[in-house]
Amino acid sequence: MKIQNLAWTASLCLASALIGCDSSGTIMTDMSPPVVITPEQACPAVIKAYCAKAKECYPIIWQLSWPDAATCEARLNLTCLPLAKVTGNSVTGPDLQACAAKFNNLTCDEYFSLSNPIQVCGFKPGTLTEGTACGEDVQCASLYCKKDVGMDCGKCTVIGKSGSVCVNNTDCDKGLTCVGAAGARQCAAYLTMGASCSTALNSVPCLGTLACRNGTCSTPAKLGETCSTTAQDCDKPSGLSCPVAGKCVAPATAQLGGACGQQGTTYILCTGGTSCDPGTKKCVASLADGTSCNAGSGIGCQAPAKCTASVCKIADPTLCK
Repeated sequence: MKIQNLAWTASLCLASALIGCDSSGTIMTDMSPPVVITPEQACPAVIKAYCAKAKECYPIIWQLSWPDAATCEARLNLTCLPLAKVTGNSVTGPDLQACAAKFNNLTCDEYFSLSNPIQVCGFKPGTLTEGTACGEDVQCASLYCKKDVGMDCGKCTVIGKSGSVCVNNTDCDKGLTCVGAAGARQCAAYLTMGASCSTALNSVPCLGTLACRNGTCSTPAKLGETCSTTAQDCDKPSGLSCPVAGKCVAPATAQLGGACGQQGTTYILCTGGTSCDPGTKKCVASLADGTSCNAGSGIGCQAPAKCTASVCKIADPTLCK
């Protein structure tokens, strides 16, 4: 019987090229080596998911920033790859791959509660200690690289919890916003649906999907609906505003080559990542990477590049020492 069993096992192994056997006759169901996901392979999926979520949750900003999804994905992918290459980082390809699913499952309430989109990923802490130079949050043990406004490099800092002193929203942990008068700003939780709220200056705001209507965080007014010019309680993520007439209106926009800026009583925004040339008042293409630029000209670099030392550049976190 034992000889028959071994013969049966051997014949089964020979019958299928997809099944292996070890020297003892044990059937091996998978002889292929484990697949290693690299950051280069995982980044496109993360960025695709992020671009889709940004368009869903903040359509007006997306419309102004990008001509199409392919451009959003191609340009932002340039910022993803350095995440796995900077000093102190612990992010791997599988970590990035898992983050794509987290963006896909993110609600818009959760999206607006993030002070930095990368917080949704739940990446492992980096190894750089507090006070160390950094360019990306993932380098830091605190998962927060604090940068001054307009700067590409900063220092690893403990991110603010509720009640912590802050300068802007990026100083606060997810779910928190930086509110209060200048010099006395603190991290506080966004107000949720049904909470009492105020439109007074420096008051704690409702979540970005909501509006403070008649003192309560509520669903914002939609296009054409009655609104309050004081509360500006129209759907802001869609770009709606409440003029003197008291009905929510959409912003005036123009594409490449169209008239923009102040045109009579109407201010026209440029879409698709174009910029409004203040001289011609026409929407013009933003400047390509490596092009000379002037931060005060009104013509911007193609996102996510910035005008640095008079040249359009994408920040390189590996240079932060």
